[in-house]
Amino acid sequence: MFLLLILLLTGLIKLDWVEKAANFQLQHMTFLFIPPVISAIVYIQLIEKELWKLFLILGISSISIILATGLAVEWYEKFRRRQKK
Repeated sequence: MFLLLILLLTGLIKLDWVEKAANFQLQHMTFLFIPPVISAIVYIQLIEKELWKLFLILGISSISIILATGLAVEWYEKFRRRQKK
C-alpha cells in the first residue's frame, strides 16, 4: 500500500488506472471481512485455547510459500537460460 501511495504521488501510476478496481473492492469489502470477524467473535474462546496451533500453522505455511516461490523462480530462470542457448 505504501508503494502504491508513493507511485500515485509521483505520478508513475495514474489514479484512473486503479480507481475502478479500488471502488469495486470497497463496495464488496463487507462481504469479505464481516463473516471472518463474526466467526472470530463467536469462537473467541476456542481461538484463545488453540492460539499456539494457529501461529504454528501460519508460520509453517508462510515458510513453505516462501520456499516454494523461491524454488519456482530458480527453476524458471534455469529453464529460461537453457532456452536462450
